[in-house]
Amino acid sequence: MTLSAHWTPDWGRLTATVSALDHDVVALDFPGFGGSQVPHAPSAELLTATVVGMMDRLAISRASIVGNSLGGAVATFVAARHPDRVERLVLIDAAGFRLAAAARARLLRYGAGALGAIL
Repeated sequence: MTLSAHWTPDWGRLTATVSALDHDVVALDFPGFGGSQVPHAPSAELLTATVVGMMDRLAISRASIVGNSLGGAVATFVAARHPDRVERLVLIDAAGFRLAAAARARLLRYGAGALGAIL
């Protein structure tokens, strides 16, 4: 499964390449991106629930999740909150990881607890 908050032609090439390697690829635009409406109260919880809800609707029990930018931060939250749903985690320039070490806790606080088992 591929997550991206910023769909670009580069993602299209990547998904075509991965699909050619006999992998199913699901590309997701988060609420408020692409053609969707901006949610009333956007949050990390909403974006995490969006990913897990999509996996449930598509009957995907476990997936390799690739996230870029905001998608990388959300992929981290999914892995932290639902480690049983994540087979592999690939982060590409993930939001929040260029912060000074002392400031990273703000981003990762949402995933506290389970995160240590994944990273």
